[in-house]
Amino acid sequence: MTGAGRAEAEGAAEQPLAGGRATRGVVRVGDTVRRPPRDNAAFARALLRHLERAAPGLAPAFLGQDAQGRDMLGWIAGDVEPSLRDYGDAAVIAAARLLRRLHDATRGTALAGESEVACHFDCGPYNAIFRDGLPVAWIDFDMAAPGRAIDDLAYLVWMWSISSQANRAPLAAQCRQAALAARHYGVAPAERAGLVAAIIGRIDGNIRYWEAALRDLRRVAVSEEKARAMLRWSHEERAHMLRHKAAFAAALDAG
Repeated sequence: MTGAGRAEAEGAAEQPLAGGRATRGVVRVGDTVRRPPRDNAAFARALLRHLERAAPGLAPAFLGQDAQGRDMLGWIAGDVEPSLRDYGDAAVIAAARLLRRLHDATRGTALAGESEVACHFDCGPYNAIFRDGLPVAWIDFDMAAPGRAIDDLAYLVWMWSISSQANRAPLAAQCRQAALAARHYGVAPAERAGLVAAIIGRIDGNIRYWEAALRDLRRVAVSEEKARAMLRWSHEERAHMLRHKAAFAAALDAG
């Protein structure tokens, strides 16, 4: 955004953006998004700057900070999914490829540090921008950090294809989509066996996250009631994966 464009945005009305679970006070101002900085702000800014050069369009541009000290990000046009639901194969494939693009853009860079890649770590459909029903960009890098690619992919597979809820896709469809995501991400057959354990590990991390949130609700942007509901749901998801891990492992092995 040009200096004139930023000045124009400064005079625009603030439009609250709902749906975030980790950061309060996110607003749209003109063609920018303003976000109070989180603990990983320095890393997220460096990552967004890098992605603007290495993978244009994959993530919002970092535009600096406004007079209130909020991070200014470029607005990406498209739709955002408000909650989890079943997605078609095309959307799951696109999400897996989008995550691979993020990982490939950071593999071997200073952003990955001593780890494999820079991970988004919250790559659910609620943090993707959709156009024509397909994800085209990632947003909300509040949890981004160096890590293992398989852990990031595990979270994606869980969020996009797996659910314990009775109104969601049957188990066979979940297993098939998990394998589809792994294949189109590019996981080698020999490495797919580790994906089930990684999914369970990410669910365990989610349980710890919401337990910590309930000890200090200032950490999150939801009510105590919502945090308790998220913790109950996380335990249900863990039970679902443990109950059916053999089925998921077989589907991933078959590819």
